[in-house]
Amino acid sequence: MASNATKEDSNCATNVSITKGAGQTIHIAEKNVPKRFEFEEGWVKKNFVVYQRTIRLSAAIVGFIVVFIIALILFLVIHPYSVEKLEKTELIYVFAVWRHGDRGPVHLIDGLPFNKSWFPKGLGKLTTVGEQQAEQLGREFAKRYGSRGLLNAENVFIRSTNYSRTRNTAKYVMKGANLTNVTLPPPISTKEDVVAYPFFTCAKAKNIIGSVLSAAMMKDKVRFKCWWSSNHSYRAHSR
Repeated sequence: MASNATKEDSNCATNVSITKGAGQTIHIAEKNVPKRFEFEEGWVKKNFVVYQRTIRLSAAIVGFIVVFIIALILFLVIHPYSVEKLEKTELIYVFAVWRHGDRGPVHLIDGLPFNKSWFPKGLGKLTTVGEQQAEQLGREFAKRYGSRGLLNAENVFIRSTNYSRTRNTAKYVMKGANLTNVTLPPPISTKEDVVAYPFFTCAKAKNIIGSVLSAAMMKDKVRFKCWWSSNHSYRAHSR
């Protein structure tokens, strides 16, 4: 048995001839068979890392889509029952507490580039933006409760602390809610307004406030007035 091989291309094509006795020759031709595969180790690692990241990203996307679909199905199933349940309920009482809108600073700190002319409405007063905020709040309040026919003088009571910024906030809220038939009660001038200032009746709060305002830094930077009642309880209001 004899064999010989002829190489047509050093890289791609190989011809093989095999002689098998009695003049029988088997000819095998292999084309486009690379001579060898050479892979650089760095290239393999790099592509493997890219492959891993692609798999992870695909899994994350598929997972998010699955979770979103499940959440959507649950919402569509549960929502009609929740709406029906709310429609059968009766609103009994609403108690809302709001802080005043944007205001100017109560005090100006020496050395800063702005002055009183930056706040034409006055220090500590409600700014134009604060008025707009309060009016928008009133509109949102009316949007939520106005359709129930509850916003009238018989059902609504509104009060405020005795500061111009808080009273003006209340007025603009009523304006936004179209509560033209509701009046703001006169300012409360009692010494202790425990509803507006509940922390004044807390002994621990008195000690904390007193220690903060008695610090040297506070005395240098903040102007304030304080007075003591007969039992030496602390009162402090910014000017």
